[in-house]
Amino acid sequence: MLLAVSICLLGLQNIDQAKAAYCDCDGPWISGIGPEGTITTDSTSIVADLATEGDSFRPASVAVTLDGAPVTGCTVEAPDWNHAYPYAYGGGWVDCPVSGLAAGEHSYTISATDRYNALSTAYGSFTVQLTSADTIAPSIDSIVPSGYKNSTSADVAVYYSDAGSGVNPASVSVTWDGTALACAAVSDVYASCPQTGLPQGSHTIGISLADNAGNPAADSGTVFIDNRSPSVMSGYAPANNATINTASPTISFTAYDRLASGYSDPATTSGVDFSTIVVTLDGSAISCSVDSGTGAVSCPTSGLAEGAHTWNYTFKDMAGNERNTNRSFTVQTCTSGQPALGLASASPFWASYADYVDRMLSVSYAVSNGAGSNNAVNVQIVGASATNGVTLASTAPVSVGDIAMGSSANVTLVYSVPNGVGSFKSTISATAQDACGGSYSYPTP
Repeated sequence: MLLAVSICLLGLQNIDQAKAAYCDCDGPWISGIGPEGTITTDSTSIVADLATEGDSFRPASVAVTLDGAPVTGCTVEAPDWNHAYPYAYGGGWVDCPVSGLAAGEHSYTISATDRYNALSTAYGSFTVQLTSADTIAPSIDSIVPSGYKNSTSADVAVYYSDAGSGVNPASVSVTWDGTALACAAVSDVYASCPQTGLPQGSHTIGISLADNAGNPAADSGTVFIDNRSPSVMSGYAPANNATINTASPTISFTAYDRLASGYSDPATTSGVDFSTIVVTLDGSAISCSVDSGTGAVSCPTSGLAEGAHTWNYTFKDMAGNERNTNRSFTVQTCTSGQPALGLASASPFWASYADYVDRMLSVSYAVSNGAGSNNAVNVQIVGASATNGVTLASTAPVSVGDIAMGSSANVTLVYSVPNGVGSFKSTISATAQDACGGSYSYPTP
């Protein structure tokens, strides 16, 4: 960059002096300045050619600054300069050696006056890029993707940096399992190589590059591709839609990561993330033990109510693929079936003299439940018919209660017996339930 200005410094005291004086307001020509652009060393010379048009310049007036500070040790020459005079006719030049320059941009000025003190100043700049002094390799900052990924598409990307000469984009090479990738974008700070159809399993992403000084760097990273959900092996318990006869079942299953063939293969499946296993029973989480070696999950329960229950398990593999499944079972701790009820005996009697007078006959029945059947629950006499005009005076239903299998219970019914009747036959109707709540009728127990 070159910029030159001239300023006439001739001091005129009054109008008469101005009429008589010769004012050269064109300062010396300053051209051919340097350096310009980019240099690759930390030392150089600031130079310029000095010339006048029919006049002279003052060698002692030549001044050079670098980044705002004066530069010393400059050499100023003019071929026809008589050193007895403070100025020289014709052309000349200036040469100012500088060293120890830091990397980056620098600016400088060169100024001079002619014999009439007309000032010219030129401005220049240059950049120091210490390529030859850069011996530090670039830094590879990150490689993505890494770890586990549950997609077969990815933007394979590498990020890098170099504080010295900078990374040379033309040197960047990204590989997938040793095969070079075609990258969509490569710069001095990153390379982006979008990929689709990536195969399952573990893969290596490689990167090699160099800076502009030729210092090489290389690194690699791994990524595991797995986009298939984990599963459970057969044999989970209770079986789906099963009816069980315990109120304290252990819910269990075996978690594993599968292939399409149904078997786990560490080379192409990421494996179960056992920390993600959650089991719920009827909507509430339950405590489970997990064997990470076999994948066995065991969840004890207790005190479950009779009837239907729903349980759910969720877990993920290391790549984040999830398995979420509902199962159900029914708790039925009772044994269903009709109890074997019957009348074991009947004993008639007059409960009082008043009953005798009123013809109200009491009959005590022994109701039995046969051995080997089921417990009878809530046994009731719901009605009785009789011959010879006899009617049931007791208000139905008459409760008998529960009768365990192999035992009996007594119940007394009162009949209204007409005068003159010496005997009659009665048919009794009853109902009962089994322990599971099934209802049964006994027209003729």
